[in-house]
Amino acid sequence: GINTEPLLMRLSGNDGNYWIKVMRLVEDLGSKEGIVHVTSHATSVIPQGHPSLLLLWSNLFKYSLQLELYELAYDAMINNPDIERRRECLKHFVVVLTEQQQLKELCNYNYAGMEEEVEHVMEIRARSVDVFHKHCYYNLLYCYYTSREKYWRAAHVMYEYGLRCGLESSEPRALQKQANCYITCIMCLKLVNSKYHWIVKPLELIEQDSSVNGGKVECKVLTLLDIEKSYEIVRSKLVVLQKYPSFTPQLCNPYVTANDLQVILCQVGLFDDALKLTEKCNLSLKSVYESLAIKCAHLSNNLISSRGESTDTTIWDWLSDNDTTYDIAQSSEGSVLDQAWNMLRIYINNRLDNYELQECVISKLLLGGSELPQWLIDIVKENNPSGLLRIYLQYDYIEYAVLLIIEYIDAIIGHGKEYFGLKNALHVTSPSVWLPFTSIDHVMSILTKAPDGSPLNELRESLQSKLDEYFALLEDTSSNMKYHSRLIY
Repeated sequence: GINTEPLLMRLSGNDGNYWIKVMRLVEDLGSKEGIVHVTSHATSVIPQGHPSLLLLWSNLFKYSLQLELYELAYDAMINNPDIERRRECLKHFVVVLTEQQQLKELCNYNYAGMEEEVEHVMEIRARSVDVFHKHCYYNLLYCYYTSREKYWRAAHVMYEYGLRCGLESSEPRALQKQANCYITCIMCLKLVNSKYHWIVKPLELIEQDSSVNGGKVECKVLTLLDIEKSYEIVRSKLVVLQKYPSFTPQLCNPYVTANDLQVILCQVGLFDDALKLTEKCNLSLKSVYESLAIKCAHLSNNLISSRGESTDTTIWDWLSDNDTTYDIAQSSEGSVLDQAWNMLRIYINNRLDNYELQECVISKLLLGGSELPQWLIDIVKENNPSGLLRIYLQYDYIEYAVLLIIEYIDAIIGHGKEYFGLKNALHVTSPSVWLPFTSIDHVMSILTKAPDGSPLNELRESLQSKLDEYFALLEDTSSNMKYHSRLIY
């Protein structure tokens, strides 16, 4: 060989120009292995600092890379004394190894002080290549950062990847990629200290909603909670599309808001998912509860009108799409209608202290022409009887209002106070209890104006009799309280 022939070795020695000529000759012959052989020997004998080394190292890198001799190519790149040539080699090194799916090898090199340049090359390539290209540089960056335990940077990369997937494609597969990216981003952030639970939204992707101040673009900082909200929105979209592909054009729009998505989830009956989205994004619970109440009323009215023999299964298909009703079905032998009402019951029981939700559910049921289930009346009586009375008056359910007032007075007197959530009844030694007299006066006013022969007259007499009983007991209790007070003092 050239580098072992004694005569040639004596003639050439460490003459860099000679080795370049030899390299050119071998190059003309088209022998890549020969070039690697020549340049490897030449770089080992030529003194450091010789100008010929720049070209020799560059060619050694070039042909080693083509021959998939990655270790040799890496050494040639690192040893090249010319910074610009080294940078160019680095770009080719990253691209070629990525295309050859040598991600593990690419991430394992230490790059000897060129880490920032490596990251820069990968980021530029990631942003310049289509997100659905078979060689995804975002995945490479993620592997690179996680292999070095730079989880915060990995989170940035995954969020940007997911954001681009959502903005640059209107296909369901983009939503799936976006969901995967966001959940990966969340997991990475949870691996770092809580003070780093934030990322900066990529500038290139927020030009539409960035504000310009004095020529400077103000970056948008996203917290871990913001990213979790974004993930929940994408996850909810996927749940809808899995069951209802017809929503693809609407949901693949990246500008669909959480409120829009909540409406769609309720519309198709995915109430469990709507509730998750509502809680994560701090939306109003009323929309979910009202929609479920309307579904129950519609299902009830449909079965009543068809005498329980409806063959239209689409009116209850939504029940099977919720985990709550699945659990109910597993533990109960009730009808489809029972499962729907039980689902509503579970929802209300989970938020007994939210009187507004109870009132809005009752309002929707009454508007839908549905009878209020007894369990619902019992829940509201115990937690918010005055609210139930207001709703009865609002919808002119005067008979129900009168019966409720009579039961409430009985509870205050001491008969069934537990059904109204009362800890004490009207008694000398007990704390004071009260009645909603404004609403009661309103009911009496309506009853008083009833014409002769109206059924309301009988209700007025019953209510007046119960009020007289209450006031008599109240007067007696007040007298006893005064008597006990004089004994104490």
